[in-house]
Amino acid sequence: MGLKIICRMSMVSSFLFLADCSRVINERNAQKPLSSTRYYANGMKSEYVEFKISDGPGKTAPDTVYSGSIIKWDTLGNMIFRRRYLNGRLEGDSEEWFPNGVRRVLQTFHQDKSDSSVYWYANGVLSKRIRPGKDRDTMYVYDESGRLQGVEVLENVE
Repeated sequence: MGLKIICRMSMVSSFLFLADCSRVINERNAQKPLSSTRYYANGMKSEYVEFKISDGPGKTAPDTVYSGSIIKWDTLGNMIFRRRYLNGRLEGDSEEWFPNGVRRVLQTFHQDKSDSSVYWYANGVLSKRIRPGKDRDTMYVYDESGRLQGVEVLENVE
């Protein structure tokens, strides 16, 4: 009994790209997510990808969309980042950590647009907070002891 490759998967810049996927994946796994786990040579988990494929509006390969999660660890088993996608767009919390386990970034997304962003120093102290507005974002900047150092207003450019 042999195996037939029905989909090729690769990670590029921490984004999931799928190519050469046959419609058989959609038919066989319409309700079941596909997943992949990779390991470092030392046996530690390096990344975990879980996704579900669905047809986009045109129902052709370029219109295929992916929903799921990507988690990446360093060689010591510390989580580096975790991202979630819905219909091919960032959705929900996207998190990153320093090698010491302290959270580095927490961004909340809705349809690929950031609803809020919070950053920390490696010592766990708040570094900056960005609050999006309709036309402008407000960024609060803190020093390494957590004292507010300034507020900046950033114009939204699209």
